[in-house]
Amino acid sequence: WHIVLLTFFGWKVLPGVSTVSQRTMAGFRYLSPTHLQGFSKYKYNSFDTSPFSNYIMHPFWNATVKLVPMWIAPNVLTFVGFLLLSSILALLSYYDWDYDTTSSSVSDSSMQKGPIPQWVWLYGAVAHFVSYTLDGIDGKQARRTGACSPLGELFDHGLDSWAATIIPLSLFSIFGRGEWGGSPHEGLAPLIALCAGFHTFHWEKYITGALYLPWVFDISQVGVSLAYLATYIFGVELWQFHVYPGINCARVVKWAMVGAYFISLPTTFLNVYKHLTSMRQNHSTTSMEESNSNKVNNSSLKPPLSPPSSSSSSLFSPHLPPQNSAMASNSQSQQPQGQHQASKSNGTTSTANNSGPNHLLLHENNATKVTQQSMTTTTKTTTTHGHASDNNIYQTKEDFKTSVFDYVVPGVSFVLMSVLYFVWTQFSPSDIIEREPRVFFFSLGVVYSNMACRLIISQMSNTPAQTFNHLLLPLACAVAVSLAVPAYEVHFLYLYCAIVLLAHLHYGTLVVRELCEHFNIYCFALKRDR
Repeated sequence: WHIVLLTFFGWKVLPGVSTVSQRTMAGFRYLSPTHLQGFSKYKYNSFDTSPFSNYIMHPFWNATVKLVPMWIAPNVLTFVGFLLLSSILALLSYYDWDYDTTSSSVSDSSMQKGPIPQWVWLYGAVAHFVSYTLDGIDGKQARRTGACSPLGELFDHGLDSWAATIIPLSLFSIFGRGEWGGSPHEGLAPLIALCAGFHTFHWEKYITGALYLPWVFDISQVGVSLAYLATYIFGVELWQFHVYPGINCARVVKWAMVGAYFISLPTTFLNVYKHLTSMRQNHSTTSMEESNSNKVNNSSLKPPLSPPSSSSSSLFSPHLPPQNSAMASNSQSQQPQGQHQASKSNGTTSTANNSGPNHLLLHENNATKVTQQSMTTTTKTTTTHGHASDNNIYQTKEDFKTSVFDYVVPGVSFVLMSVLYFVWTQFSPSDIIEREPRVFFFSLGVVYSNMACRLIISQMSNTPAQTFNHLLLPLACAVAVSLAVPAYEVHFLYLYCAIVLLAHLHYGTLVVRELCEHFNIYCFALKRDR
């Protein structure tokens, strides 16, 4: 029990023993010294060119954040927003566990509880919009309170990866099953497409070092709130119509989720292509400069064939420094080394060095809701510790990427997860996705969130991504055992869901605690005294 309390809550339950020693005794540690060193050098870099975000939502968030007391930590806002999304899912799961309350074919359990109360849809509209707003102002609050740290971005994006599946699982209750909804089998592809979209954006950042936020994100979040509100006003019957003979509204929405992912792929590949092309050009230029420098150094070792002229005496004098060289060195020392821009991803500072391979310049960096008053300034780039040699982690961003596999490795586990879930649905003896759609989809969201968190950590710490996620092992076992022993398939699904949920909570809790320990901060408080 000491280990349980220590692991999940971080309380000092062993008298006379420090928290660090207790966790070392427990043997739980997920971040290596290399990870922590990478986090210390990390600088946030992003692009957000969405007019809706820049001209509508940011002014609203700038005004809203002023209502938040200065003593509230930004991670509190992030976590409360996540809890609001979870509460919507919990309410709809209680009233509509099998996704059939709003359909024509209602199960016995749904008949006993009756239809979903209208106040649930109103709560969903308000809670979702408040959650979205908190996600928009958490970084602004971090800058207001001086609580910027890489932990804020990881905490924010890590919970977002889980919310990527929580939101559609709640939204599916509007349509239900049957004539106006569809089969749970049709919900698997949109859910995986949403996860693939989130994964692709962070894979892009893993390669380029910059996060390109899609335009559809902010619009879709407001759209979900409006969908809940319209359902509260007009009822679920609002969505029960055919867009085209044989094609209902629910099917169009699900297809739109899948289509949005494929529409975003060309832009992602283009950004990656530009980055790799830029790297290749910079590498070629650097090689040529080094080659020319070696030639000059070799030629300078040869004695002059004739006495130097007065104009060139400084270049050949063994006692006087070359004036041209000194002027060049002086001018280079005064020349700005990059562009330093305040950014917001729940409290990080963005640095893009235009002399390195990743010379992405930040224009507005509203990616995670920076205050519009923050302006780009040109300064000499330094790290948290002030060492010029470590001023740009993107200089070594590609050191461990030596083959094509190194670039695609973040997608290996995701592809395996998708294949395993599709195999399970197609060959399930008891049609498990029809019997327990919520548990099936929820387990997928948990496993994916763990994959996304590990990818984000690799990207932020500039370390190689994990090839195989260990949570795929219990998934493979659950699929194999379910196919071999069909009578206990539902039991294995519940057991598997419990295992991956506890494993993911353990992983996330310990990672947050290790980063708090490394940066000497609290996760949900602003100040910490050693």
